[in-house]
Amino acid sequence: MRKLTIIRAKSFVGCLGTMKVYIEDAEAGDTEICNVRCRKLGDLKNGASAEFEIGEGEARIYVIADKLSANYCNDFYQLEAGGADITLTGRNRLNPAVGNAFRFDGNDNPEATKNRKMGLGKGVLVFICAILIGGIIGYLGVSVLFEIIWMQDKEFVSEDMSITLTKGFNEQYATGYESVFVSKNVDVLVFKNSFDELGRDDLTTTEYAKSVMNNAKVDSEIITKDGLCCFSYDKELKNGEEYTYYVYTYRSDNAYWHIYFVVGKSHADGYSDDIEKWAGSVVFN
Repeated sequence: MRKLTIIRAKSFVGCLGTMKVYIEDAEAGDTEICNVRCRKLGDLKNGASAEFEIGEGEARIYVIADKLSANYCNDFYQLEAGGADITLTGRNRLNPAVGNAFRFDGNDNPEATKNRKMGLGKGVLVFICAILIGGIIGYLGVSVLFEIIWMQDKEFVSEDMSITLTKGFNEQYATGYESVFVSKNVDVLVFKNSFDELGRDDLTTTEYAKSVMNNAKVDSEIITKDGLCCFSYDKELKNGEEYTYYVYTYRSDNAYWHIYFVVGKSHADGYSDDIEKWAGSVVFN
């Protein structure tokens, strides 16, 4: 066996996306990328590195964004046979036609170059098809159907906590948060403070809400309703946009949690009932 290290340089391009690393494996592979059977090695976050144990035979290393776009939003590096450890570097490059794909540095292998050109052709075709299909869908008014689908319930899991939102939300990675779920009009920001981090475990959810409010330097009324503890406040950002923050506090077996539901102030009244429902769906395992 040998060790493969891949370093992903930090870049604003695709910064919120986690890349997936695959290795060519004709026998144990369960995913096809450009007609090559592969198996997943792991994930690669922006500005991070990852290490994997691999065999000593020659193989292709693929980095993709997801399985849906794997056949055009990808790059591969051809590994030669040998037992020495290997370190590869790369970053996501700006090119919307191929989904701002990850590119290995110094990867001048002719087959890899050919693969990139083929991916560009496929990506452009997908992009054009998406525009045409989008136009047809818009013309037929099927966007209403999508709205109905996006409003269907969907459970999201963050370590030992789960929350039921809707299919209109997507999970994103962001430093400093336990989890982040975003949608068209509402963002959900999850924070966790373990008892060990706080050095105490004797606070009620109301007392914890007061500490959160003090840290945020806001003055608001704490409301307890149907077993939920929350407060809200408005904030104007530097760009002049105003947002309403609904903050709910919780206590699990080993930590305190607070969850921000952030919505544009002009939409706040329309989403208040939904936010209360989502906040009430939080479960700790």
